[in-house]
Amino acid sequence: MQKTIASPNFSATGATGTIECDPNGDRQNVRPELVHIVKCEKEKFGVAFVPVSQISDGKSGAAGLKSD
Repeated sequence: MQKTIASPNFSATGATGTIECDPNGDRQNVRPELVHIVKCEKEKFGVAFVPVSQISDGKSGAAGLKSD
């Protein structure tokens, strides 16, 4: 796995944006962000990670999450 993420062409889409690593395999542009973990039947594992910054009224629907 370390070789994969250390590859110059590696990138992946995460909950808060694109994930890229430097040649040592350390993550670049790290921006920690708090998330709510909410039940969502439509997601592969039955949960979704919703950034707190996207929830204005305390409900996941405010972040555009449609899990029903």
